[in-house]
Amino acid sequence: MIDKPNDTTWQAKWGDKALSKGVTVIPTAFLLHASRAGLNSAKQILIIHLVSYWYKRSRDPFPSLKELTKRTGMTAKTISKHLKGLEDKLWLTRKRRYNNSYRYDLDRLARRIAWLAGDQTAMGRPEFHPTEQQAPPKAVAGSSPLPTPVVEQVREDQDGQTSGVPEPEEEEEFQGPHGPSFDDMKKFMTEDE
Repeated sequence: MIDKPNDTTWQAKWGDKALSKGVTVIPTAFLLHASRAGLNSAKQILIIHLVSYWYKRSRDPFPSLKELTKRTGMTAKTISKHLKGLEDKLWLTRKRRYNNSYRYDLDRLARRIAWLAGDQTAMGRPEFHPTEQQAPPKAVAGSSPLPTPVVEQVREDQDGQTSGVPEPEEEEEFQGPHGPSFDDMKKFMTEDE
C-alpha cells in the first residue's frame, strides 16, 4: 500500500503562505442556515469579518468602522445600517467604546448558531452565560422539546450477529419552510437575560 500525504490539513488545502495571516473558523451551521434565518449576504460577510477579530471567547472583538470598510468594501453607512439590523434582530450586541467605536458581543451569535444547528438547549446553557449562575434550561412554549440522550441500540448484521454500535443519528430537520420565526428566536434570545 502506498502512503499518500495527508491532504485534509489546512496546509495541504491552502498552503502555508495563505495561512500565514491566520484562519477564521465559521461553523458550517451558520453557512447552512444564515440565509433562511434572515441574513442577507452582506450581513453574513460582515459577521464573518467580525468573527475574524474574535480571538478569545472572553474578549469581545472591537474592529473600527474604518477597518471594516477596508475589509468588506462596503461604505461606512452601509456597515452601520447592517450592524443596527443585526443588533435589532438579536444577532449581536454592540457596546459603546470611545471615539464612536464599539465592542461587539458575539455571545448571541454563538447561541443562535447552536440553536439553528438543532441544539434547542443552546439558549439556556451556562457556558453561553459565563457571568451568571442559572437554573437548568427551560423549554419555551411552542418550541421543540429539549433533546433526550441517545440510547445505544443493538444492530444485527447480515449474518445475524449483533453489535453494540449505535444507529447513526439522522440530522434534525430545520424547523419550518423558512426556519424558526423571528418571534421564536427572540424568545430564546431574551430568555434569562
